[in-house]
Amino acid sequence: MNELEKAQRQFEQAKARVQKLKAKARSEDRKRDTRRKVILGGVLLAEARKTPGIRQRVEQWISSLPEKDRSAFEGWSLESEV
Repeated sequence: MNELEKAQRQFEQAKARVQKLKAKARSEDRKRDTRRKVILGGVLLAEARKTPGIRQRVEQWISSLPEKDRSAFEGWSLESEV
């Protein structure tokens, strides 16, 4: 293997490592984003259960969702606990 081939192989390996690291970072970002959404959703639901104005707004948001998203809330209410 000549010097050029060796350098090319090292370059390809480095590119693969970079791609792998980028994919890992994207995955970690998605996990953090999902965790933030879950936590924020929990806080919002807790407040909606205590505060009529927030409760009304949450109910409005749910009713304004597209049907495919709204169907996830079928049979659910703010009083229900999971």
